Amino acid sequence: MHFNEIIPVVGGCGVYQISVLLYYIAFSMISLEGGLTNFVGGKMDHWCRIPALRNLTHEQQKYIGIPGSSGSFEKCQRFPLDYSNYTTQEFLNWNRSLMTDHISQSELINCDAGWVYDQSMWVSSIVSEWDLVCSDSWKVAMANTVYMAGWLVGALFVGPISDKFGRRRTIIACHVLRCVGGFICCYAPMYELFAFGRFFVGMFVAHGSLVVFVLIQEISAVKYRALFSSLGFASVSLFQVIVAAVAYAIRNHKLLLYTYTWPLLVAIPFLILGIDESPRWLVSKGRDEEAIEILGRILRINKGQDHVLPKNLNFKEVHELQKSETQASYLELFKTSSMRTKTLILGLCWFTVSLITYGLNMNAGRLPGSVFFNYMMFAAVDFPCRLLTIVVFAYMGRKYGNAMYIGCAGMLMLMCIPFLLNTGSSIKMDGLLLNTSFHVIDIELGATGLSVIGKGLVASAFVGLYSFTAELAPTSVRNVALSFGSACARIGGMAAPYVGGPLGDVWIGLPQVFFGFFGLLAGFLVFCLPETRGVTLPDSMVEADKLGEK
Repeated sequence: MHFNEIIPVVGGCGVYQISVLLYYIAFSMISLEGGLTNFVGGKMDHWCRIPALRNLTHEQQKYIGIPGSSGSFEKCQRFPLDYSNYTTQEFLNWNRSLMTDHISQSELINCDAGWVYDQSMWVSSIVSEWDLVCSDSWKVAMANTVYMAGWLVGALFVGPISDKFGRRRTIIACHVLRCVGGFICCYAPMYELFAFGRFFVGMFVAHGSLVVFVLIQEISAVKYRALFSSLGFASVSLFQVIVAAVAYAIRNHKLLLYTYTWPLLVAIPFLILGIDESPRWLVSKGRDEEAIEILGRILRINKGQDHVLPKNLNFKEVHELQKSETQASYLELFKTSSMRTKTLILGLCWFTVSLITYGLNMNAGRLPGSVFFNYMMFAAVDFPCRLLTIVVFAYMGRKYGNAMYIGCAGMLMLMCIPFLLNTGSSIKMDGLLLNTSFHVIDIELGATGLSVIGKGLVASAFVGLYSFTAELAPTSVRNVALSFGSACARIGGMAAPYVGGPLGDVWIGLPQVFFGFFGLLAGFLVFCLPETRGVTLPDSMVEADKLGEK
């Protein structure tokens, strides 16, 4: 018997699958670590600390000791005066022009006693804890990059481990190790150890959810696979709103890390006791008796204790197809011409969607407006978009649905360019208006609005890519295929801050050109892939290669 024939017998959408879906939702929520950097690394206004001025208000400190004017005081330099020679009364009657107008720019000195931080937005962040400002300001972005590098490294080995040692062991190990990384971040006494913790978290945080995703795909009926995927991702969007709300309420990076890490320990006993191995994976490894035992449990949970599996159940047909299969490795994805084409196109799609997603999401704090509002707005748009994928992928299919989402996201990125260009006046992303003979266009509304819609489209594309990749790859390398896609996505995520930063300094529209180009290219190439809507999961490379054949 082929494994796909047994799924309807035990129930392809019952209590058992819903329980695994809940695990998937929980793991997906945990994997939102990347967005935490917006809050843990929240930017804080700062200026040089001058010990002699510590008893004055912040405005008085800046007026007396910091070059610049209201709203644009220097952040890294101060006047070269010895303020210990002045009295409090002299500070209160300070004549700034008289005392400092004769000081040239070259005479200013760098902050030599640390910095004072404005706590109106954040009580604390890693910026204030380790003085990640001025010459060390790059370390805040580096925390994102290190996290993505960890995700990339994890993607390279977690998938093969899952395909070799099983879904259950990998899920539990990823969660436990993610907790270890989280506690390193919570209690790190120095930035370098915090960065190592972020790298460690990145290696394991998302790959547990990826393996649970594969598990639920392997035990569900064909027509419910896309539904479970869409529901899982839509739930994540709601949790993003919660993350922003909690960060808004706490505004203390240490408390936020504690809040996000300590509760994860509760899940460990539930995982050990509640997660079964994938019976499809067990069959692929020739462990039929264990698979039959778990299938029997699924049947009893879904249909009642009086139901039993067919007698003399065996999977000889599957084993015959898998005789020529080798051990799971990335090389298997490039073994045949058909699989090689699918792998490269899907890799480009994962890279593109991640490039745009993290280019927008991780830089929510750099967009006009509140970081909390921007992050919640992104999540609020994601939720209906991801729910809509249930209908889109059911009627349009995986191929046309993904092509539409990625291609349209690319077009929207290009449409942002006119809102960023100077068409007669010097424009910066600070709320200035662009005057034309026809309209007064609000730059903030135009650029942010299109970015939010584009974010919703690529969020929907992520839903489709997970399902599409899992459905195109055979059981023996399904996790390897998803890990390869995840690795490509991490490369895109690592590139995103640099595409959005330095390239934007060269020309303000250049990041959108890159986003738009890759979006249109990937969207077009999706048409070269076979449709998988309503198709059973392939268990061997032979079956995978036959997908799309007439």
